[in-house]
Amino acid sequence: MKISAVGDFIAQKRVRKDEGFEQIKAWMSTSDAKFANLETTIHNGDVNAASQCGGSYLYAPPKVLEDMADYGFNLTSFANNHCFDFAATGFLETLKNVKASSLVSAGCGYSLKEASEPAYLETKSGKVGFIACAANF
Repeated sequence: MKISAVGDFIAQKRVRKDEGFEQIKAWMSTSDAKFANLETTIHNGDVNAASQCGGSYLYAPPKVLEDMADYGFNLTSFANNHCFDFAATGFLETLKNVKASSLVSAGCGYSLKEASEPAYLETKSGKVGFIACAANF
């Protein structure tokens, strides 16, 4: 089994497919499990409850999750310092959108129990168990 992992996926709009897409997709296709950290919230910008954490407030439209899958990613987590950029409303909207996508995700949930559970990805080479967590201020 081959596993590939990249760092943060910080898209704030749809990902262009005319610059490097084919090379990245080809490289990603050589792996079974392909992870990227979803370092943004996912909603249409209609969430007006910004958190009080300060710093950047990141969000991208739900179609960005399709872009991630088009690049070949199949594993993600948004258990990171941006998951509450738009308070609980933004977190729940992101959770809903990620769960509706084709990506397998761990580390976030509707309860601590759900967020703590592993997620599983079936591949042609076997099953991958995946956990994710974050510590935040």
